[in-house]
Amino acid sequence: MTVANRSGQLVRLGNLVRLREEVGPAQIDRVNRQRAVTIVSDLLPSLPLATAIMWCANVARIAALIGVIVGAFALQVFLADPDPGEVVQGFVPGFSGTESVLLAVGIIGATVMPHVIYLHSALFDATDEATVADAVFLAERVLCLAIHQDLDVTDIDRSVAAIRHEFANGAGP
Repeated sequence: MTVANRSGQLVRLGNLVRLREEVGPAQIDRVNRQRAVTIVSDLLPSLPLATAIMWCANVARIAALIGVIVGAFALQVFLADPDPGEVVQGFVPGFSGTESVLLAVGIIGATVMPHVIYLHSALFDATDEATVADAVFLAERVLCLAIHQDLDVTDIDRSVAAIRHEFANGAGP
């Protein structure tokens, strides 16, 4: 059997679909006098639809929380009525000495640490079968925590050095 494609050429139906005879339904459903077909499918053999729906609901909750944060920030900016020129200038990084560099490193460390611990805490579940993705997530989490730990130790070392320097110069109590 052949059918015409968009350009009018005839194509064998066997090249497009695979037909096999099976037992059909006892009745044919119709919607507005047209035949209706219900198609049921899962996403992956190892991922049930209920799990995917739950994951999407969790993503929607997180997106809603981020939306609340963005909305609150936008409201605060609107109420503060800042000068647009100063706002643009604030995006240009600038350091005014070693204290500002230490402050920047401390802010980055304080920002990264909670996010690494919170976001990566649920990525590896020891009760599930180990997969390549689990191993990658675990390696990423270990690397991020190791980097952050190194930043924290560096911050503490620099802080202690600064305090010792102040005491050595007679600025301490």
